[in-house]
Amino acid sequence: MRRNPSFRFRRDLISVWLGAALLVVVLAPVTLRGQTGYGTILGRVTDNSGAVVPAATVTLRNEGTDVSNVTQANGDGEYVFPNLIPGAYELTVKQQGFSLFTVSYIALSVSQTVREDAELTVGAATTTVTVTASMPLVQTDTSSVEGVIDSKQIETMPLNGRQNVFGLLALAPGVQGGAWGMYTPKFGGNTVEGSYNVRIDGVDSSESENEYIGIGDPSLDAIAEFKVIDSMGSAKYGTGAASVIMVTKSGTNQFHGTAFEYNRINNLAAQNFFATSQPKSQYVRNEFGGTFGGPIKKDKLFFFGSYEGLTSRSPNVSESSMPTAALLQGDFSGLPAITDPSTGLPFPGNQIPSDRISSVSQYFNKFFDTPNLASSAPGGLGTNFVASLRTKQDEFRYEGRGDYNINSKNQLSGMWFDARYVPRDYAGYSPKFGAFINPATYQNVGVNLTSTLKPNLTNLASFGFHRVWDQGVGQTAGQVNMHSIFSQMPQPLPGTGGLPAITIPGFAGLYESAGGGDNEQTYEFTDTLTWAKGKHLVEAGFSWMHWKFTNYGLDDNGAFTFDGYYTSGGNSNAPNYNAFADYLLGDLSASNYAVLPVSATPVNNRFGFFITDDWKATSKLTLNLGLRYDLPTLYQNSPGNMSNFYPNLDELVVLKGTGRPDLFPGVPLVS
Repeated sequence: MRRNPSFRFRRDLISVWLGAALLVVVLAPVTLRGQTGYGTILGRVTDNSGAVVPAATVTLRNEGTDVSNVTQANGDGEYVFPNLIPGAYELTVKQQGFSLFTVSYIALSVSQTVREDAELTVGAATTTVTVTASMPLVQTDTSSVEGVIDSKQIETMPLNGRQNVFGLLALAPGVQGGAWGMYTPKFGGNTVEGSYNVRIDGVDSSESENEYIGIGDPSLDAIAEFKVIDSMGSAKYGTGAASVIMVTKSGTNQFHGTAFEYNRINNLAAQNFFATSQPKSQYVRNEFGGTFGGPIKKDKLFFFGSYEGLTSRSPNVSESSMPTAALLQGDFSGLPAITDPSTGLPFPGNQIPSDRISSVSQYFNKFFDTPNLASSAPGGLGTNFVASLRTKQDEFRYEGRGDYNINSKNQLSGMWFDARYVPRDYAGYSPKFGAFINPATYQNVGVNLTSTLKPNLTNLASFGFHRVWDQGVGQTAGQVNMHSIFSQMPQPLPGTGGLPAITIPGFAGLYESAGGGDNEQTYEFTDTLTWAKGKHLVEAGFSWMHWKFTNYGLDDNGAFTFDGYYTSGGNSNAPNYNAFADYLLGDLSASNYAVLPVSATPVNNRFGFFITDDWKATSKLTLNLGLRYDLPTLYQNSPGNMSNFYPNLDELVVLKGTGRPDLFPGVPLVS
């Protein structure tokens, strides 16, 4: 019995979606934040009259590595090659009774779908029809808005430094600068945090703590290209309103290498106008590196590696107001009289007796610098100190990639990069305090295995590891322990602490960051099955990500304010020198300190799944259908000091863990 063609079409569509739904149920729900950046080449094989040519043999060859994949056009003349490394490809179509059809240099970008239809001509197989691929004006197989930044743009566009490629994101549509510059841009007007995800060769590379772009990435010369995909992208691209998919360069059958160096030195720089009395500051900026890649075994095994370094020493001129040596000894000669708070009378000779100077103030006095600028202000006060300080920044980035063509049905690729920012010391307010030491390390490892199970069925399995470690401490961390000075203040964690914030109007005062650090680690596994059925290209996938984050530190080292109220006889608008007299006596106007150091270890698992169907309904209409489900689990926190406001109870609650009733009595514990 002859079947109605429309009935057959409806039956095929239902079978595709039921089959894909069954895959999703079997594979279980899990989170997929994105994909590897692999692309797809597909098309339709017809003859001169437009009739489909089924069962044609279609061969796709990577022009760089000579690795080939072979498939057959299905009954509708459709063929598809999914999970392809970006690059240049050659397509050959062969069918008995037709001339050989060849298309050369099909440019495939990151996460791109390229349609290359083949129109066969009747003739002998020994005759070849050769066509050069051209870029279509309109992308008819995907509905997303995308912007590709290719290697030529990366190499030729001017950047202010080479530390990060993400400054080039502004070239993509819908991207604006964010709260912290191009490290955290906005996509399509969305918020900075949590609105996008970033992947390098299929591995998550976001800072999951705040859900924004991390500054660690491979050398510019190691990046083949990257793509920004808006919220209209495929359901496979994961959380957020946009995705940034980056792909690194891979080796080919030819050896290729590059080398570079950019150098600036202080011998060619001018002296700072405001520090002419100081020795000329050292200024050195040296950026250097290179790449090298090629075959280990021709047509089989390839490698690519890169290295980039930056050593930078830059001056920072600081002008401030420091107390004179006489003032530190309590000698206020040449200044209006200061009042003894205990008697209400002026100190004899305008001198605070040494036994009245607070021992705590005497301890901190050593951190003030000796004035080195002449000042016309009374007592030599005012702007009387200048220092030429130095910011020290070393950055080193290493990257390696290997691609292995195991056989005609299995291809394996692996990537590793390590970005180290050590040391990274930012100048402070004086040579004695205020500098900020901020080392960091970013690491990524990714492994991708592509397997052709059947001519119309492929599988992509990926494993990834991502680590972010950073620490920020003040210059005197480990030297100044405020707990030993004031026992009621918390004991700082090892390697943290430092000077408190001492505010004295009219003087530089003292200040340093209390310090802390992060250690973020993610492990992930994803699997995506691609099935070509008639006019449908179905993808179903799942993922699991384990996220562990350790955060430690102290909000502050304490804050102490002196306003001159006590040595001015109760004047709320006392002159600045009275504020310093209050400081010497230890008479505070305000103070505060943190209750305890932060030590949190939130851990959670993130699951999800997706299913998509790119259905070529007609020769002029393609529908991109998709479903997605993400499930992040509740955070676990073993120390028990991670809390949040719970609206249902209208109070603060501690998230899973052991509570601290000594610090937070009455705060409930919830699961």
